[in-house]
Amino acid sequence: MFGIGFSPWWMDPFVYEWSYHNISLDDPAIGLFGTADITAYVSGWQADKNTEYWTILGIVAQALRATDKTVQGPSSVPLDFEYKGQVFHKASIRRAFEGRAAPDEIRDATRVAFLAGRVRTPVSGPAYASTWFGIDCNSFAGNYCGISPSTSIAAYARGYTDAALKNGATEDVRTSRGLVPIPPVTSPDAIKTGTLLLTFGSPDKNGNRWRHIAVVQDCTLGGRKGDRLEAQLSIAEWGTKGGSERHTTSAKTVTLDLGYKCPELPGKACIAYDGSDPQGSAAKRIFFDGSRFDDFEVRGAHVYNASGQKTYTT
Repeated sequence: MFGIGFSPWWMDPFVYEWSYHNISLDDPAIGLFGTADITAYVSGWQADKNTEYWTILGIVAQALRATDKTVQGPSSVPLDFEYKGQVFHKASIRRAFEGRAAPDEIRDATRVAFLAGRVRTPVSGPAYASTWFGIDCNSFAGNYCGISPSTSIAAYARGYTDAALKNGATEDVRTSRGLVPIPPVTSPDAIKTGTLLLTFGSPDKNGNRWRHIAVVQDCTLGGRKGDRLEAQLSIAEWGTKGGSERHTTSAKTVTLDLGYKCPELPGKACIAYDGSDPQGSAAKRIFFDGSRFDDFEVRGAHVYNASGQKTYTT
């Protein structure tokens, strides 16, 4: 229980960002030691990481086959499996190599790699983790919120259609689908810790204009002139490789447009400020109400579903 005036650590985006740079790998039971610092920007499956994932599952499958003849290869490794006396969740290992993992999942993926002989010495775990693991902006935001880290940026604003999930959507996306979309913030006083900040910019190669997502650490409002309001804004985001100095911005002065009309959100009032998209083109950064996620823990091996319940089967 947390007393009055205190919030759980996962409610602090800066602390959560810091946790990716300080993942303790110490596990005397298996002889692994060190602290991993995750700095890479990884967006979706990369060929080398996909190969490493299946290599490890192949090593695991060979060991499991000795006592379980239903395990015929890497794809038939159970969702939850015990390997060398340790229990692992296959979806978490996949998310780590895919660039979607929470810190605890990166820890587990490094542990199973060590047991499988891919980490060569007890103290080389940090180097392995920094080489193979990273995340992107929606991975960071989704994991902070406690929902699928593969939730698209556009889905926070518009939700998912059945057609969008027909092919290729992972089970964790389907599990937390009912938690999006979320509404735009309509009052500057409602911009708070955990508010989400979506960048609406130039179309990417698929015509998508929702280009980036960040999490508000805090916002201090200043003077107002009509539909314009100055503010000091601090945010956490993962839009590039690097350490906390690249992923956190403190007390930046911005001018809020209190009457922005987003063309893809007809009839909805928005609060936004001028920024840029990943291509460097002019964009609007729009605030969205993340309070739906306030009572969720950050993700471990679970995601929350539309009923606000944890599920571990994804």
